Amino acid sequence: MGRRGLWCPRQAFLNRVAGSLDPCDGEVQAMAAVWDVLGILDPRGRLSRKGLLAVAGWLLAADVAMVVLIWLTGIGLAGEVALAFKLASVWIATVAVARRLHDLDLSAWWIAKAMAAFIGWSIVVSVVLLTAFHAADALNPRHIAFWLNVTATCLPVLGAILWVHIAKGTPGANRYGPEPGAKGFAASDEDVHSESAEQPA
Repeated sequence: MGRRGLWCPRQAFLNRVAGSLDPCDGEVQAMAAVWDVLGILDPRGRLSRKGLLAVAGWLLAADVAMVVLIWLTGIGLAGEVALAFKLASVWIATVAVARRLHDLDLSAWWIAKAMAAFIGWSIVVSVVLLTAFHAADALNPRHIAFWLNVTATCLPVLGAILWVHIAKGTPGANRYGPEPGAKGFAASDEDVHSESAEQPA
């Protein structure tokens, strides 16, 4: 375990096999890489702006690859496969945002709070517009009421997304772990120990 309870899958695996296997062995490194991948499923630790963009890029690339694969192979269970992939993508994206919030020294519960606020705000905007305009106009894409509804509802969401992507993380360690490394992900136990050793007593 690292500082403040940070769990690093790769380092935990290497620590476990260090007494019986050579950490430099190719197969051991391959297994360690698998643990690295599993790390994106764990909401603990921190993720910087760079790390969040990397996860978003991976999910986009995987989504495109999945669509192309289903189209080329004609998988009969395309609907089920796509649903399973989407559920996994939603979980990975949620974990990434949670860890990004940790980097800002905020609880992941802010995701639920933001969703509740969005639902409440959407209801308020809809009620106001339905009061000011006819219901048919507010639901008609050709009427300005429809676009006022869309704009007023989506602007706060876009603002929150932009903020999560550009806000600078907490310098140094915070209650969720050490500062993410150069690749944007939380530093490994080894990095943390090295950093601690370099600090004066």
